[in-house]
Amino acid sequence: MASLKEALTRTLGTIAAASYFGIGLIGFFAIVSFFHSYWGWWLIPSIIVSFIIAEFPVVGAAAGVYAAVKVWGWSLYAAIALFCFPLLVFLVIMAIAGVSMATSALFGRN
Repeated sequence: MASLKEALTRTLGTIAAASYFGIGLIGFFAIVSFFHSYWGWWLIPSIIVSFIIAEFPVVGAAAGVYAAVKVWGWSLYAAIALFCFPLLVFLVIMAIAGVSMATSALFGRN
């Protein structure tokens, strides 16, 4: 049977991966809609260029925020909050893992 620490790490890792993938998909579609609707590109070139842009984490997030604000009419704060969510999940997971390792080292448990 897996320990609580292993189960928690596995569960939080799954949540982080799923949220990162989901937010990436939303950013990808926001960038596609920006090129297709805002700049008037055809759909296929918009998809190809958006896929390339969305692969770069910082550039993809910034482009997703810009596209969500310009094309979808989101507020800037809502777009930033959405696209920064995977980073916040990652930081929470790292903090929990650090506290877990520190307490296990302090109390001598594995």
